[in-house]
Amino acid sequence: MASTPEAEALRSDAARLSYAQLDAASNRVAHALIELGVLPDTRVGLCAERGIELVVGLLGILKAGGAYVPLDPGYPRERVLQMLEDSSPVAVVSTGGAAARLGLDGVAVLDVKATIDSAHSHAPQVALRPEHLAYVIYTSGSTGRPKGVMVEHRQLLHLWQGMRERVFSALPQGLCVALNASVSFDASLQALVQLASGHTVCMVPANVRADAARMLDFLDTEAVSVFDCTPSQLDLLIHGGLFERELPQLRAILVGGEAFPAAAWKRAAAAPVACYNAYGPTECTVNSTLARVSAECGPHLGEPLPGVQAYVVEADGTLAAPGVVGELWLGGNGVARGYLHRPELTTERFIDNPFGEGRLYRSGDLVRRRADGRLDYLGRNDDQVKIRGYRIELGEIAAALCEHADVRDAAIVPLRSEDGDVRLAAYVIPAQAAPTPTDLRAFLAHRLPDYMLPYAYVCVPAFPTGANGKIDRGALRPPASADIAGRPFLPAQGEIETAIAQLWTQLLRVDRVGRDDNFFELGGHSLHAMQLIERMHRIGLEADMHGLFVQSTLAGFAATARWSARAQPQRGESDASGPAWIDSPASQKQCCDWAFNQVTLAQARPSLCVQQRVNVEQADPELLRQVFDAAVARHEALRTTLHVTDDRLIQRTHASHALAPIEPVDLRAETDPAAALDALADRVRARTFDFARLPLFTVDLARLPTHDTVIFTFDHVCMDQAFLGRFVAEVAEDYAARSQGRANDIEMPGGTYRQYAQWERTEMSGDSGRRHIDYWTGLIGRVGAQRYTDRFADYPTQWFASHRQYIANALSKLPTGMHPHLAAHAHRYVGNLFHEPVPMARFSTYVGPEIFHALAARAMRAKLPLSALAIAAANVLIQRLTGSDASLISVLTETRPFGAWQDSGGSFVNDALYAVEYAGDTGVDEAIAQIAAQMPAVSEHKVCLLPAVLSAADVSLEAIGTLCLNYISAESDKPLAPFASRHQDGGFASMEFNLTVVQYQDGLYIDCEYRKARFAPRTIEQTVVGGFVDVLRAFADSGNARVADIALSFPPAAPTPARRTEPSSLSPVDA
Repeated sequence: MASTPEAEALRSDAARLSYAQLDAASNRVAHALIELGVLPDTRVGLCAERGIELVVGLLGILKAGGAYVPLDPGYPRERVLQMLEDSSPVAVVSTGGAAARLGLDGVAVLDVKATIDSAHSHAPQVALRPEHLAYVIYTSGSTGRPKGVMVEHRQLLHLWQGMRERVFSALPQGLCVALNASVSFDASLQALVQLASGHTVCMVPANVRADAARMLDFLDTEAVSVFDCTPSQLDLLIHGGLFERELPQLRAILVGGEAFPAAAWKRAAAAPVACYNAYGPTECTVNSTLARVSAECGPHLGEPLPGVQAYVVEADGTLAAPGVVGELWLGGNGVARGYLHRPELTTERFIDNPFGEGRLYRSGDLVRRRADGRLDYLGRNDDQVKIRGYRIELGEIAAALCEHADVRDAAIVPLRSEDGDVRLAAYVIPAQAAPTPTDLRAFLAHRLPDYMLPYAYVCVPAFPTGANGKIDRGALRPPASADIAGRPFLPAQGEIETAIAQLWTQLLRVDRVGRDDNFFELGGHSLHAMQLIERMHRIGLEADMHGLFVQSTLAGFAATARWSARAQPQRGESDASGPAWIDSPASQKQCCDWAFNQVTLAQARPSLCVQQRVNVEQADPELLRQVFDAAVARHEALRTTLHVTDDRLIQRTHASHALAPIEPVDLRAETDPAAALDALADRVRARTFDFARLPLFTVDLARLPTHDTVIFTFDHVCMDQAFLGRFVAEVAEDYAARSQGRANDIEMPGGTYRQYAQWERTEMSGDSGRRHIDYWTGLIGRVGAQRYTDRFADYPTQWFASHRQYIANALSKLPTGMHPHLAAHAHRYVGNLFHEPVPMARFSTYVGPEIFHALAARAMRAKLPLSALAIAAANVLIQRLTGSDASLISVLTETRPFGAWQDSGGSFVNDALYAVEYAGDTGVDEAIAQIAAQMPAVSEHKVCLLPAVLSAADVSLEAIGTLCLNYISAESDKPLAPFASRHQDGGFASMEFNLTVVQYQDGLYIDCEYRKARFAPRTIEQTVVGGFVDVLRAFADSGNARVADIALSFPPAAPTPARRTEPSSLSPVDA
C-alpha cells in the first residue's frame, strides 16, 4: 500500500478506490469502532450488501482489532438473530440501511457512510497480535443452530502465503482478482487477501454471479485475471463458452466448495487457462490442499499447501496405508482456534496431533492417498453435505422442522440425480394432522437460508430402520409430485408458457408445472436459473434471468419471455381431400427408424413392434374404439407419419386420425384358446407398417371362453417400451370410467414429440452437439475398436472397421429401387442395415431368486440400480470370453430427459456405450464402480444417437458393437413361474447378439437374440448359461472377486491377448 498508493485497490461497478483511498476510508471506520469499544478479540457484525462499502467496513473492523462476523442481509431474520445472539458483537457495521431492514435491536450500528467526513484517516494504534481473532464465520450446525468458526490473523496470513507460493508467484503483479464468493463464506478470503499483494480486487455484482452470459461479459470487460467459483458454476460457465471465448487476461481459476465432477475436470484440463481444485474446510482457513487440474489424472485434491499436514486415518486411529480409505485429519498453520461458545464440539473436532506437534482438525471427509501422495476425495462419514458450495448439516434442518407444532420427528435425505445434481428431501412424522409441503416450506423459510430449504416434504407414519437401529434412508420412498411445495394446479396457457413449463419439469425433476407454481419453491436455485436461460436460448426463447427472481411463477416469468427469430413449422390447410397437418424436421431416432422401415418394406420383413395385452371381462368394441380415438387425439406420435421433402426427412403430424371399427376375433371354440391367442398376437406383430401411412398401430380384440383380451400393437417409431405400460394403463382407466358412466378427464401430455425433436436439434447443434459427440468418440478412442466375437463365434464373416464402408456395402446388397434419400444419408441415420440371408434365432433362460436377491442386495449396498450390475456383468462376460484388457458394450437407453416427456409417446431410445478397463487386480467392485462413474455422463450425452458417433469417428458398429444389453424392470409385482431354457427361431438382433434382461420380483428372465450367420445354438446356450449367468453368480457373491478369477462353467477357446486398435478406415476383414 505504501509503495503504490495510487494503484487501484478496489472496484465495484463504476466505483473505484485507490490503495490510499481504501486505507483512509477503512481507517475512519476503525477509529469509529474503537470509540464504540472495539478491542482485539472482540467481535463486530458486518451486515452489508455487495459493494465498495462492504470491503471498507470489513477492513475497518480488522484495523480496529476486531473480528468481523458476516451477517448476510439476505438471510431470514431469525437466522441472523441467532448468529447475533451467539456472537454478541460490540457493534454492527452496515451500509445502505441493511441492518435496519433486519431490525437488529440492542446493538450499536455504524453506517460506513457516516464516517466519510471523519478527520481520523490515519492508521489507528492497536495492540494487535497474530493470535487475535480475524473473523468468525458461521456454518451449518447439526444441533439445529449454526456454529461460529473462529479464525485468527496468523491463519489468515498462512492462507495468503500459501496461495502466493502455489498460484500467484507465477503470475504478474497488478492483477485484477474477482471477488465472486459471498463474504459470508470463507472462499471470499482467496480474493480479499490479494490486497496484501497489491492486486486489484474487483467485486462481481450479485446479478452477474447468477448469470453465465453476464459473468463471461464481466470477465471480459473487467479484464479479470483470477476468479473463484464452485464446480457447479464452472460447469455452467463452460457450457456458456468460457474456454472458447477470448479472455486474454484470464490466468487462473480457483475452483472449490464441493467435489469436482470428472466431466468438468476434463474440460478444465484442456483449457487455455490454469485451473486449480482448492480444498479445505472452514475450520482450516479456506484452503488446505491445492491441485492443478491436468489431463494426467482425474479429479483429486492434490497436495497440502506449505505448512499444512494431511493425515489419512483409519477408524482405529492409525495411519492408513496408500490406497486405503480413511478420514482426513488436517494440521499445521491453517487450523482455526475452534468453535465460538462450543467447547465440547471444539474438543471433539480439534485434537492434539498424535503423529507430531500442534493440533489437528478431524475433517469428517473420507479420502484415499495415491502412491504419488495425491489425495482422492470420496465423500463424508457423517450427515454433512455440500451442495453448490454450501456446507449443510442435515441435522440443523431436521431440528428446525421439529419446532413445527405438527411435526413429531424429521429426517433430511440428500437425493442425487443421474446428472449429479443433489437436492434435499425432508421426511416428517406428523404429530397429528399431516402438515402440507407448502406449510412446512414456509415455516423453514423464516428460519433457514434458501440453500438449506428441502424441495420436497414427505409425510410418513414411521422411519424404516436397519439392523443397527438407524434410519434406513434407502427404504424411504422417493418424493412424489404431491410432496413438493406448490400451488393449486392450473395448466400452462399458450405456446411460451407450455415450452417454459416443459423446461422447468426437466430442470426441477417434477412431473408437472402449473401457471402459479413458483420456480424456487419447486426446488430451483440460481444455478438452475442459469441453466434455464441457456436452454431457453436453445429453443429460441429470450428472457432476462433477473426477471425470474422478480416474477418467479410460471405465468409471471413467461410474460417476460419472447420468441426470437426462428423457423416456423409448415402447416397444411384443411380441405376435402384430407386432414390438416404440420410438417417439422424429424428427430434423429425417426431418421434411424425410417431407414429401417425402408429396408423392411423392400424385403417384406416384419416391423419392429412393441405389444401389450389387457384382459377385460367383456369388451365393447365401439367403446374401445372411442377410447382409443381419444388417446390418439392426446398423443401426436400416434398420428405422425414420416416423409422425404426436398431431400429432407420430415415428420408430418396429422390433426386427427379415426380408428377403423374393431372386429372381434372369436377364439372361444378353439381347442386351445391360449395357443390361439398367442398365434393371433404373433400374426398381428408380424405385419409391416409403412411409415408414410397411418395407422402405425393396431388394436385387436379376441373373445376367449372366460374373458376378452385386447392386444395393443405399435410400431416402435410411435411407442417405446418405456411408455407402453403407462399408455395402456391410461387407456384401460379411461375405458373403465366410460363403461361405468363416470367422467374421466385425462390431462394432455406435458410435451409433444415435435417439441422433443426441436429440443434435440438445439441440443445437438454447435458446441453442445460437439461436446456430446466428443464424449462418445473419446470413449471409443480410449477403449479401442475390436470385434470381440471373433474370439468365440462359430462362423467367420467378412466385416468392415469403417462405418462408411460398412454402410456402403450394406446398401449394395439391398434390392434395387431404394429411395435415393436412404443411399445419401444412411451413414448418418443408422449404425447397421440388415441384409443377412440367414435368419435370426433366440435362446431364453431364467435366473432364480437366490442370485436375483443377492444381486439386489449388492446393488442396494452400492446405492445403484440393479441395471448397473447387469451392465458391469455383461462387460465382464466379454472380458472372460476374450481376455481383453478393455470391453465395450451397447446398452439400450431411454433418451427422455429426466422429468420431461414422461407422458408422451414416441421413440425415445438410443444405444449408449459403457466400457470397463481391466488390470490384473481389477475386482468386481471396481468394475461396478467404473459403470457407476459413467452413468452421469451417459445421462448427459444420451441425446446423441449412436449413428452420429459412428459417422463422426468412422468406426463401424461391427468394430465395437458385438453385444447389446436391454435391461427391463417390469412393472409387475406378480412373480412369474420359472421356465425351462429353450431355443426358438426368429428375433431381431441389432448387433451380433442382444441380451435382454427382464427383472421380475423373484428373478431375471434372460433372452438372447443372435445371428445364425455367426453362432450355433449350442454356443449361444453355453455363452448365456455358462457365461453370463456365471458372471451374475460371481457378482451375487458379497466378496470382491478378481475379474480374472471368475470361472465360467464351460471353457471358451483359449484367447490370444487382445490388441487395442485405434478406429480407422479399413478394408473388409476376414475373420
